[in-house]
Amino acid sequence: MKSWFLFALALLLAPSSFAITYTTIDYPGATYTLAYGINMAGDIVGSYTDVSFRYHGFLLSQGVFMTIDPPGSALTYATGINDNGEIVGFYEDPSFSATHGFILQGQTFTIIDFPGSPVTAPYALNNAGVVAGYYNDPNSRAVGFEYSTGVWTTFDPLPHSHETVLTGINNNGDLFGLSKNGAFLYSGGVLHFVKSPPAGAVLGTGQINDQLQATGEIQSTANGAPIAFSFQPPRTFHFLNDVSLAAGYGQGINNLGEIVGYFTDNQGTVHGFLAVP
Repeated sequence: MKSWFLFALALLLAPSSFAITYTTIDYPGATYTLAYGINMAGDIVGSYTDVSFRYHGFLLSQGVFMTIDPPGSALTYATGINDNGEIVGFYEDPSFSATHGFILQGQTFTIIDFPGSPVTAPYALNNAGVVAGYYNDPNSRAVGFEYSTGVWTTFDPLPHSHETVLTGINNNGDLFGLSKNGAFLYSGGVLHFVKSPPAGAVLGTGQINDQLQATGEIQSTANGAPIAFSFQPPRTFHFLNDVSLAAGYGQGINNLGEIVGYFTDNQGTVHGFLAVP
């Protein structure tokens, strides 16, 4: 195994060395807005909550919002979009007894459920339509999966590691995610673990682009708020710590290095954001 990311504390506390332009994303009238994915056209997908705090998916394209709710959904999360405009996500049924994955092509929803599992949660897809996410096994443990045209492939970074969530897949088939063993990148058939710093921890991972740039969030101090980050192997690492991002979560990244996610402001309101380097 190789460890590409040995994050020294001094590096973690260093300020970002490049300029970033931040734009806040708020679905009109929403109580919360969370951005999860972005493609090369700048189309953004995510979720928002209505006045009843029910989650709906959305697509933001050329400044126009569109709601995404598969038929029969109670709560919807739109998590990934590729350059062909295909969208993936997952939703809860009205009884909240099952979580179903979906692929949206144009106006057509295709429901995908890992065989025998009550939980299927896609997070990303590449331009070939390969979907990455996780399902729950019979012991309610998360297991990573890839899905393509009816074929399921499971993925755990180590044998029987379980608690694995794949959050990113690029056009080369490289995978990014989080397991109980830590954050990881699987590239070219080689597994690379992302090492947490002594005074912090990688809390979550987001998506990955073709240059192996990725995003997620990290806790840089023992009791600190999450901070969105971006990195480029092997060691280039940046915080997205604009003063307005009181608590930030990096979620999606495209091949231009544009990142979307969400943050909680000082009043406790959740907004989506777009970060453009």
